[in-house]
Amino acid sequence: MSADRYRRAVGWAAARTRLRGSSRVGLAIVAALAFASTGEARVYWANFNNASGSTIGVANLDGSGANPSLVTGAAGPCGVAVDGFYVYWANFLGASIGRAGKDGSNPVQSFISTGTAPCGVAVSGQFVYWADTGFGAGTNIGRANLGGGNADDAFITGGSGPCGVAVDGQHIYWANNAAGTIGRANLDGTDVDQAFIASAGATPCGVAVDGNYIYWANSFGGTTVGRANLDGSNVISNFISGLSSPGGVAVGGGFIYWGEVASGAVGRANLGGSNVNTSFIATSSIPLGVALDPPASEIPALSTLGLGLFAIALFAAALLTLACRRRQLPAPR
Repeated sequence: MSADRYRRAVGWAAARTRLRGSSRVGLAIVAALAFASTGEARVYWANFNNASGSTIGVANLDGSGANPSLVTGAAGPCGVAVDGFYVYWANFLGASIGRAGKDGSNPVQSFISTGTAPCGVAVSGQFVYWADTGFGAGTNIGRANLGGGNADDAFITGGSGPCGVAVDGQHIYWANNAAGTIGRANLDGTDVDQAFIASAGATPCGVAVDGNYIYWANSFGGTTVGRANLDGSNVISNFISGLSSPGGVAVGGGFIYWGEVASGAVGRANLGGSNVNTSFIATSSIPLGVALDPPASEIPALSTLGLGLFAIALFAAALLTLACRRRQLPAPR
């Protein structure tokens, strides 16, 4: 074999090795993402404890395995949210949004700076949202990038002590605690309607949304969880009744969850409002804000990055196989 042919053969073999390595790395990343997102779903709550609490709790969706101190060091956590990789909370006394790994690791209490007394946080797509309750006098809904940058504490203005925020594919929703209404705006902050639901009930704090309905908790002396259609019609302010100052609400997996502020528990009912259990999880604190793990299909990293890497890996492997079949290189002598 000539020197040139030998060098070309060696170069091709090296390139083939790199392609194989790249495809293996891509497949490994996809596998890791899938593993990270397919763990057992859980319910999280913020141990507000009249602004003296400092922890985020977690339990399995069936109420077992409760850990009241998944995250410690918070400053009156009021509202909690979770995505595929992190848990977020609003520090009522710290004027910040905190963040930690879903296992409670690497907590950052001042991940995002906010306005006064935030209560309520949501995460969706590429953004984190929060409500600046301002001890009942706040007016703003804030927004920042998922990484914590480009924080805009006045993304939406004109609220009345907003307490709790939720997001779906088209809108942002919040509970106006001082006005007894549910507000709504487009995802870009336009078309603001502070009284989208005008008669929500007494001092609502906490809002959630699914594919059919909006839910809210009538807190601070209230006893009900309300529900309305996504277009704001068919308002039922006492959809679930007999509660003890419910604070925060979450929906998923066929159930509704809320914090029982007056009795120190997380409550649960069927999605239709039946089988109400006001002491589903004992928290030994005053929970204000609940959240559920999102379905895997709603995790951007898995649905976008993971599938992209998988496609790249398969494409590279196919090219390698085709090239090897077409080019029969002699072994060096």
